[in-house]
Amino acid sequence: MLNRHFYFLILSVFFIGIIFWWQTPESSISAMVEGKQNSNPLAVVKDYWKRMDYRQFDLASTLVTETAKKEHAYLEKVLTENPFLSIQRITCEAGSNQNEVPVKILFGSAIDEGKQINYLFELELREGRWLITSITSLSN
Repeated sequence: MLNRHFYFLILSVFFIGIIFWWQTPESSISAMVEGKQNSNPLAVVKDYWKRMDYRQFDLASTLVTETAKKEHAYLEKVLTENPFLSIQRITCEAGSNQNEVPVKILFGSAIDEGKQINYLFELELREGRWLITSITSLSN
């Protein structure tokens, strides 16, 4: 006689098998990376800074076009040189133009004083996704 635990175990293995059959690792990763890119420029900029703060530079670079790679490389260098540096606050505002997003970033760490830097992000809709075409520092 089989009890209810055996049936529960069989159903669990069955559903886990369906999940693995249905979702390949490539589709799961692309869904996580590109999930917010289609919504709006604000979401793309927030996602970019989140990936930069988590040191996921390769994923953040997928949100940037070739014209903004130089600025992206500089930000990557700044965050790599100081492993304690983190992004403490991100304030994105709706710009006068839909394709421009002014951003205030507060950088800081436990040992360094916080520093606010203003950036202007320019974005463009390409092939159905928003991409960052320019990152301009507005602070000295």
